[in-house]
Amino acid sequence: MSETELNKESEFYKKAQVKAKTNLVYISLFAVVMLFGGFTSAFLVSRGAGFWVSLQLPTSLIYSTVTIAISSITMVLALVVVKKGNKKLSMLFLFLTLIFGLGFGYFQFKGWGEIYQKGYAFTGTKILSANDNEEFSVSGEFGKDYELYFGGNLLFKDEGGFYYWGKKMIPIDSEEYQEFSKTKPKMVFGSELIELQENNEENSQNKYLAVVKFRYNLTENQQAKLADQSIVSASYFHVLTGAHLAHILIALFYLLYLIIALARGKYGKDYYLGIKLGGVFWHFLGLLWLYLFLFLYFIH
Repeated sequence: MSETELNKESEFYKKAQVKAKTNLVYISLFAVVMLFGGFTSAFLVSRGAGFWVSLQLPTSLIYSTVTIAISSITMVLALVVVKKGNKKLSMLFLFLTLIFGLGFGYFQFKGWGEIYQKGYAFTGTKILSANDNEEFSVSGEFGKDYELYFGGNLLFKDEGGFYYWGKKMIPIDSEEYQEFSKTKPKMVFGSELIELQENNEENSQNKYLAVVKFRYNLTENQQAKLADQSIVSASYFHVLTGAHLAHILIALFYLLYLIIALARGKYGKDYYLGIKLGGVFWHFLGLLWLYLFLFLYFIH
């Protein structure tokens, strides 16, 4: 085999190796997307079924978001300078990325500590106090620091107990329908009028319905379930943030490997695949965290 053929074969294997490693990284990213897609889907289903406590996110998560955003910048700079052959500066930016990554982990643990102090443990925390089924087990002000939902409906509390606002359809005759359509009253039958609509039920004597705002009090059975219900939202919060942090830790070990490999001369101006793919994974984790942060902020 001639030298030219050997060079072609060597180049072929190099390209195949690059393609294989790149595909492996993107397959891993797809698996992570599916994992967190499953978590957030389960989150939404659980939130709409039964009782759900919506808590305020700890302020430490804001700092962790800023930290991981800065780390993406330093990761980009590490790749830019290694392409120019500046290994020392690339090592510095990789080291800074590692430091910011550790800072992200620090703020995550601090955030867990904040919500734990308010009474939100990973599992087992009841919504209501065991000593008083009218009082919440967590600290803070109900309606301000946290909210309670039932079947996706926001619950309120007064002397009569827990209740939520829903809709009630009241059958009305043609004369009432015409009168309400003309006068457009705000209140009918002692309740706030939402809309008028036709009654599609067969064999009904009334052709029209008045849809009004109606107060629904929790039944004794629902109240008993509430007293025995744990704060599921706290568990989901720990699972989502914990699973993401686990991937961050894996990436941090890889960053440490890149720093050592760069110091030993494995990467440089002519070959920087490991740093490039490491950057892809790191930026992905940054975007994933931004998604989780916004998801928790607006949905939780």
